[in-house]
Amino acid sequence: MKLTRKNFLLLTLSYFGLRIFSFVFPPDTPLHGASMINNLAAVLFLSITAYLLIKKNSYGWYLVIGEIILGGAGNFFAFFGISLRTALLMLSLSIFFTQQLCRFSLTDFKVFFSRNRWLLGTTVLLLAIAVTGATRGLLAGHTPGLVFADTIPYFLLLYYFPLANLRQNEQQALPFSQFCVTALFAAVLGNCLFMLFTEAIFSAGIFKLQNSYYHWFRDVANGKITELPFHFYRVVLNEQLLLAPLIVIAFYRFTLIRLKRFALTPEFIFLVALLAILAMNLTRVYMLAIAGAVCLLWRPGVWKRWLISGAIAVACFITIFSGLHFAASRGESLGAELFGLRLQSITQPKIEESSLSRLLLLPKIIEKIKLNPLLGSGLGDSVTVYSPVLKQTIITPHFDWGFLEILAELGLLGSLSWLLFLLFLGINFARKHFSPSWQAASLVSLMIITLTSPGLFHTLGILWLAFLLVESQKEHKQISV
Repeated sequence: MKLTRKNFLLLTLSYFGLRIFSFVFPPDTPLHGASMINNLAAVLFLSITAYLLIKKNSYGWYLVIGEIILGGAGNFFAFFGISLRTALLMLSLSIFFTQQLCRFSLTDFKVFFSRNRWLLGTTVLLLAIAVTGATRGLLAGHTPGLVFADTIPYFLLLYYFPLANLRQNEQQALPFSQFCVTALFAAVLGNCLFMLFTEAIFSAGIFKLQNSYYHWFRDVANGKITELPFHFYRVVLNEQLLLAPLIVIAFYRFTLIRLKRFALTPEFIFLVALLAILAMNLTRVYMLAIAGAVCLLWRPGVWKRWLISGAIAVACFITIFSGLHFAASRGESLGAELFGLRLQSITQPKIEESSLSRLLLLPKIIEKIKLNPLLGSGLGDSVTVYSPVLKQTIITPHFDWGFLEILAELGLLGSLSWLLFLLFLGINFARKHFSPSWQAASLVSLMIITLTSPGLFHTLGILWLAFLLVESQKEHKQISV
């Protein structure tokens, strides 16, 4: 990892600055109206970005990508009811494609299409299915806000085109790849410290559930704080959806290091920070995804280093988890009973509330699939089910079964479109690598996550797919600005 200390410090301060600003001047939430200062800040950011993009200054795209990486869930700023991320998506892509249409001839388009027919075909098909699903959702009477929220992430795939250009034209003083790596490093370390701070203040009893910080964390930061035995709190943020793919990459990078003696390399720090986040997140499907994807990285020639790196990673995770639980419990527990319960609930879901809720959703989702097997019920759909946690019947847009949600909302045609897109990515990676690559392993981890979450079709999941598209096509000639 090539990191510049000055840029790293600036991006880390930006990570925390976004969150502090949104806490003092929040966007619109269920409890409070939007702060006008928050709206004005979003307008200013959009204006600067638009100016740079219109001037064909690549730093405009640095602002867009920086907001995505450092902004996490993307809910810290709003543009009069529209999130900053959604406004940036519409603004930046409109400017980009307008510029391309103005300079491209018919011959240029024919050449580009001939070289990228499978890329364009699978991407356009997936976008067409999403638009069809959105239309069906609106006609079926689904809540427009939910339909919009389910549809917008698909259009983030179009970020592939400007990303491909930035990878090919790195003429800036700060190359795009270096900027992304530095921003990602800052975001991961920032997220780790953010999680530790939240864990500490609740575990120590300084803050309580349902206070102002808790509501900001839930409504603005898009997180969840759950009290567990021995004063330990499970802390989860939506931006951690890519935790498993990132740990897979960090593990891969760590296995490549040849160390004659132990040293705190950036790769090791990056891996430890991610494992610390996992120790507070404790999402079971993430652990399953990491284990499955890491197994794909095994190679005969490096099996010893693979085993050693794996042992170090497991030891670090257990040490961090036990240390956090020991501190939270005031020396009464190392957390073994909690860790054992969450692993046991994979095979016995009725012993744990969230697993039981997911199990109760299953027959309701299957009923929806049977009603509209070909085209689905449309995006923005919801499920009505009795919650054993709340002791009442609830209507929820969260299916908690990712692939089944695709099948229920987009039907068999939508599922086949997703299958074609994923096959295209997988085949492209297979052409370049005789053995599984980190790109393919990270894709597998994201697919495993989608078993019980919206991994593939979440905003961050789609962005990761756009990044993998660039990785799969980067030696091909793309549109250039």
